Amino acid sequence: MAEAKDEQSKLETPAGSEIASVNGMFVTMPNEYRHGASGKLMAEPQKTEKKLVQAPAPAPAQRPVPKPLPGPAPAVVRPGMATSTKVIITVGIILLTGLSVAAYIVISGLRPVEIAQPTPITTEPTTPEPTTPEPTTPEPTTPEPTTPEPTTPEPTSPFPNGVTPGADTDSDGLTDVEERIVYGTDPFLPDTDSDGFLDGNEVFHRYNPVALAPGTLVESGLALTYDDEDAPEGVSLPYAILYPSIWQTEVQEANPLNVVFVATTGETIVLTVTTKSVDQDLQTWIRQQSPGANVVSTTTKNGYDALITQDQMTAYVDGGQYVLIFSYNTGIKGTVDYLQTFQMMLNSIELNDL
Repeated sequence: MAEAKDEQSKLETPAGSEIASVNGMFVTMPNEYRHGASGKLMAEPQKTEKKLVQAPAPAPAQRPVPKPLPGPAPAVVRPGMATSTKVIITVGIILLTGLSVAAYIVISGLRPVEIAQPTPITTEPTTPEPTTPEPTTPEPTTPEPTTPEPTTPEPTSPFPNGVTPGADTDSDGLTDVEERIVYGTDPFLPDTDSDGFLDGNEVFHRYNPVALAPGTLVESGLALTYDDEDAPEGVSLPYAILYPSIWQTEVQEANPLNVVFVATTGETIVLTVTTKSVDQDLQTWIRQQSPGANVVSTTTKNGYDALITQDQMTAYVDGGQYVLIFSYNTGIKGTVDYLQTFQMMLNSIELNDL
């Protein structure tokens, strides 16, 4: 390259010119123009032969570097500009907030605030799909032994339907009717004579409940004996029995052995005599006469075998070849007021041989 430049400088320098250097710069001037213009034409430069200089081989071409895609120009931030922007934005937000609050207060003062009612949510009922349970085999269980609790049966009246026991205020075994009408005892005092025995217990055993002496019902005149002397003429009775002295007796015409004792209040106690085989016991006889009769065995105070019903209103006394049937009829009253008197009469029976 240096050789080429030297050759070029030789070609451009006119013949007969000198090269001077001023401040490191080379200046050429023809001699004809030195020391002023001479008015002569500039001599034609002499022709010089040019040497062909072979140009160096071109460097291999390089691929151009792709230019970056144009993007947004970077913001130019000047000093203090960011702080001013933040202050302006903050002041604007504060002003907008204040205006919104003021507008809300004004609007709220002009009209009431309506509260939106919640919209009920309704759901359509869905029908569950039926499911078939899988069959399961129950495990066998052994029940635990249980002890049944004892039950107390409700008390039932032993008397027939529509019949009730008479009132007994002092609970001495005698009804108030018996005490006032038959025996003259105090219905409010269980032991009228204060001898330590209840009035009803004394009557049951045929004793006087009113006083210590005389001791028996017959001796006190409270009871009488019904026997052959009271029977129709020519009739022999197989028994003797006590009854209240204020009662009446009626002999049955069809059978003079039978008698009816009539109370002053209308009740009756009937004594009926019937025959049976001497060898036949009373239990067998009652099953033949009254199948299904609910009776219990008892013994009178004079030692005779007898059967009595649960309501204690009918009794059967074994007399060997005959049976005495002793029954209580309440009549139209519907109350049993003489049950203890009935027991006294049953215990007083004395049997005679016919």
